[in-house]
Amino acid sequence: MTGTDPRRRRLRFPRRSAGAPPPAGPTRPGRTVPHAGTSDDPDPGTLLDRVAALGPHFTLHHGPTPQPEPFPPVGPAPDPAPEATDPAGSRPLVELRGPLLLATAADIGRRVGTTDTRVGASTLHLGLAARLWSSALGCAVLAGRVPDLAPDRLWWCLPADGPLRLRLVGPRYASDPPGPADPDPLAAAVHRTVRSALDPLAGELRVEPGLSPRIVLGNTASALVGTARVLRATVPEYADLITSLTLRLLARSPLDAAGRVLPGPDGDPAGGYLRRSCCLYYRVPGGGTCGDCVLNTRARRTRPGGDREPT
Repeated sequence: MTGTDPRRRRLRFPRRSAGAPPPAGPTRPGRTVPHAGTSDDPDPGTLLDRVAALGPHFTLHHGPTPQPEPFPPVGPAPDPAPEATDPAGSRPLVELRGPLLLATAADIGRRVGTTDTRVGASTLHLGLAARLWSSALGCAVLAGRVPDLAPDRLWWCLPADGPLRLRLVGPRYASDPPGPADPDPLAAAVHRTVRSALDPLAGELRVEPGLSPRIVLGNTASALVGTARVLRATVPEYADLITSLTLRLLARSPLDAAGRVLPGPDGDPAGGYLRRSCCLYYRVPGGGTCGDCVLNTRARRTRPGGDREPT
């Protein structure tokens, strides 16, 4: 797939290790939570760098408006010469629509081994959602701050030999919207900033290549749960905060309609997650189904043993 896909194993929120310090509780987006033994208030770029240091899944490049980057063009190259480049290889996220979106989805589909453009589009959306959740959730957990991920400030490119890359132009923190304060401001800020980037793309995906809103919503929730699992394994001292924040996000509309949290065998209330849709990856030859896929439940319900993959 086009990036780290943390869903290929069972989605589970491990408990905070014994003896680990309890995480700080949620705060307003404009305040900080102690992290890594410090209590400073980092600027947005510094905080994004701290989150990126957790691993490649959490990397969000940032800086000024990028210059055109020498990445190969989207789609089949008319000239196989390696020096062929696309002078507009890095583009604003708001331009990912229409023919460019279809060409990018088809390119990703070919990379995973299918000509089904809907599979490529779903894979693209899932990878982008995971990148956005990782930055927003990581910043919220490490410092109680949330980056502004407005789509007109995000640039993307798809290198020929790597996953989707994002750059945030002029990092700044998200601001509270006008109106009554949300009773859970930290979860509200994380939810709002990720949706600000994903919602316009979701609308484009419904038009072409006709990806259903149910699949898009399931991808968004699945990417959140997968990101939370990776984050908990990376910073187990904040396990309780990560679980609490993730569950609160999954309870917000419209994510509350995407699936359901499954209790673990040991009574853990956040043992796993089951989405109400499928990301379509099973249509890739040899792809199978993901750990949170609704088709797993249907297979167990309709086939003896529940070990056959859908076709």
